[in-house]
Amino acid sequence: MQPKKQVLIYWEKQGLDQLCGVHCINSLLQGPFFNEIELASIARELDDLEKQLMAAQGMDSKEYLSYLAQDSQNVADDGNYSIQVLQAALKKMGNLNIESVDSEINKGQDLSTEIGFICNSDHHWFSIRQVDGIWYNLNSTNRRAPEIISDFYLSAFLMSVKESGYNIFVVRGEYPSSSKELFPQVQNYQKWLTKEEVFQIHQQVSKDKNFKLNIGGTDQEMMDRALKESLDMYNKQNQGKGNMDEEYGDEDEDEEERKKKEEEEKNKFKAFQGQGISMQSNTNNQEHDQLNQYFSQFENHEDPELVFAIIMSLSTKFESRPSQGLVLQFRFPDGSKKDWTFASTQTIRDLYDFCKSIQQPNKEYKFKLSQNFPKVELNNLDITLEQASIANMTALIVTKI
Repeated sequence: MQPKKQVLIYWEKQGLDQLCGVHCINSLLQGPFFNEIELASIARELDDLEKQLMAAQGMDSKEYLSYLAQDSQNVADDGNYSIQVLQAALKKMGNLNIESVDSEINKGQDLSTEIGFICNSDHHWFSIRQVDGIWYNLNSTNRRAPEIISDFYLSAFLMSVKESGYNIFVVRGEYPSSSKELFPQVQNYQKWLTKEEVFQIHQQVSKDKNFKLNIGGTDQEMMDRALKESLDMYNKQNQGKGNMDEEYGDEDEDEEERKKKEEEEKNKFKAFQGQGISMQSNTNNQEHDQLNQYFSQFENHEDPELVFAIIMSLSTKFESRPSQGLVLQFRFPDGSKKDWTFASTQTIRDLYDFCKSIQQPNKEYKFKLSQNFPKVELNNLDITLEQASIANMTALIVTKI
């Protein structure tokens, strides 16, 4: 019988580099597949695509010149990358897709069956990954090593992350093969750890009464509590165990009662999301007709009172912002930006209504909406945001026509 292959966990420790996006994606993929130069190159490619869209309005136009004066929307000065950059990087690895956990199609899904997640706040990225049946918090700002998350508390942990202000994305598809042999030379911040090493550090950390999970300087009480519960549960499961296989076994309580508790926990925290349906980028005559019909309702010179009533109804429609849903950012021709929250069941027409509702009187113009990456024109007004594969934190370009 051949000896069991040693399982290694890959983790990157963040220093003063502020490259949490690089650390996040590499820890998710379990290997140093990307560096800051490669992600910056992807960001420039996306910037170029956006620049081409804006240039279509005229290289001497006020809107284009205003756009040129802005900083990149895909990589900040501190090295923080947009979700579009990480999505494009994962696409380069093959069949890997990012889906926000808030989409309608993923409601009721058991998140413990997934492989990995990436989490994003305004200034930080980190990943959560299952390796050899064990869940790890691979936050690059962890003090010493990845943190172990028990299956029992995975959903509670994700809920706490979300309540701490993070957007969570599930990463589905075929993950690349990785091993220490494929990357024989690594930097000091790039670490391969055995399960035994992670577990030993885990035991030491769990004894520290002042321990708090570091999530980029935005620690939250609920996050700390969820992690402590996970650590306590894990320690209880592993008291008196001998070998590593036993160390990762079930806790010593009644099996039926344990399963009942796990099922209750999963049912309590299943309200997360999933996959969309890809939309063809080629528009047809019917879709262009839809746009013409849409804007024609605001050009009824024979009945100006009707036009006024339609415009007022749009203003009323967006008086109150929903507390939950997909947060989308609109980038207007004058360089301004505005975001709003939509349900995934709303349609592309609702996006046009929102943009139309904030146009100033006597400064109205016809426009079209497009998604930056992948480059898709949103001209079919009747499909839902879910059918259009529009995810949370998507940036939409408003272009004059």
